[in-house]
Amino acid sequence: MIALAVSAVAALGAANAAVVIGADADTFVRNGSDSDENYGSLQNLLVKRQGAPNFEREAFVRFDLSNFSGSFIGAVLGLTQTNDNDQQIRVFGLNDGRDGWDESTVTWDSSGALRDRSLATDLGTIDLTQGGTGDALTLSGTALETFLANNIGMDGLVTFLLVSTRGSDTQPAIVRARENILGGGPTLALDGTVPVPAAALLFAPVAGIAALRRRRAK
Repeated sequence: MIALAVSAVAALGAANAAVVIGADADTFVRNGSDSDENYGSLQNLLVKRQGAPNFEREAFVRFDLSNFSGSFIGAVLGLTQTNDNDQQIRVFGLNDGRDGWDESTVTWDSSGALRDRSLATDLGTIDLTQGGTGDALTLSGTALETFLANNIGMDGLVTFLLVSTRGSDTQPAIVRARENILGGGPTLALDGTVPVPAAALLFAPVAGIAALRRRRAK
């Protein structure tokens, strides 16, 4: 019976948990004559790649994971398509230490280090489809999970850089920002093994010993 009580403690030591976290901050930046403009209050994030000035756009999305404890066994980055364009977004995870940007002030001119691919991890691509307005878009996989495990850091923040894979876009890829009145802003869904509070662990052996004493008294 004591062995059963110990097994109960081990079983209670961790529990699977799934949480969905909304973006802590998001915005995009634009080059050319608008390179000093901030777009942090807009309802959508635009991503575009084109050689001509004033057309290229790149987006940043940040999540605060400081309240998530335990180890990752799965993660999904979620976006919502806003326009009907056939497009593709490449997602990079920014290496830890570059999460202190402010969505209300960051511009193309001030975001050079944030846009530096050599200081980021390539996490894969997300396809947007023709006629896909309102579609849920997702990115998952080992690369994302490994990036999250290695880059949360002491502040609990992680940042993703969204760029277009197309060499000369006529139309941008557009996804909803966290400010969008329709909802559907960026999310990060996490599956993890979360420690059970110590009080729950203490209860198991006490209950097991009490049960053992009751059996002996019969």
